[in-house]
Amino acid sequence: MSDDEKQAPDVEPQGDDISDNEKQAPDVETPNAEENTGEIDHSHGQTEVIDDARTRALAEALQSSFIIIRVIMVILAVVFIFSGITTVETGTNALKLRFGEFIGEPLEPGLRFAWPYPIDEIVEIKIAQDREIESGIGWFTDEEEPQPPQPSPSFDPEYDGYTVTGDGNTIHVKATMNFSLAEDSDAIKAYEFGFSSVTDFLNSSLDNAVFHESARRSAFDATTDTTSFKADIQNRVRKVIERNNPELKFKELKIALETLVPLEVQPAVDAYGTVEQ
Repeated sequence: MSDDEKQAPDVEPQGDDISDNEKQAPDVETPNAEENTGEIDHSHGQTEVIDDARTRALAEALQSSFIIIRVIMVILAVVFIFSGITTVETGTNALKLRFGEFIGEPLEPGLRFAWPYPIDEIVEIKIAQDREIESGIGWFTDEEEPQPPQPSPSFDPEYDGYTVTGDGNTIHVKATMNFSLAEDSDAIKAYEFGFSSVTDFLNSSLDNAVFHESARRSAFDATTDTTSFKADIQNRVRKVIERNNPELKFKELKIALETLVPLEVQPAVDAYGTVEQ
């Protein structure tokens, strides 16, 4: 190596100069992470405030709704409790049923309290009302469309209505029973609960009396002495009712009676009456 080369100053590599420059270069400002974090937290805080306001508004609305619902429930409960109050009309007695079973005594006319249905039920029965039962089994010719007796040379048992008298003849009989219940608690209970259908029972009792009393007299007596015939039917009805339910009593019971011979033999009956006179 020559002296010049030995005396020449050492030259540092260029790569070291770049590194120094980079070290001496001013720092480039970058977004501050803390500042970014602060902005996100601030927007998140606003969202929480909005959510809190909405939650409070919803809670207040629900609280108001619950108060209204409670008031409505109280009103409905009061209406339900007092819905059983009934006014028993004049001339009417009523029975109080609790779960379908009669309790206490018949209720007199006036304002009466009962628990709402289905706990209690008040059944009104008109004591003073006149009721009517009609026996057309010996009169009507058609049950679906009742018709008065028609002229016919013979009877069709499935169509024509008639009864057989004690002398073997046939007559037409129509009996109508008018009655009103006795003002008695036992009679009222018997009328309402003594039978599955008290109307059918009374109708059957009247039919029984019509057949029974027709068979005990002649056709002539049945069609001419209607007063006696009617009285016997009335007594028979009472006996049948007392035998089946002695507690069922009536304040009034009357029978109206109409009799008629078969229309085919009516001319002969009229001729007999003329000869007798």
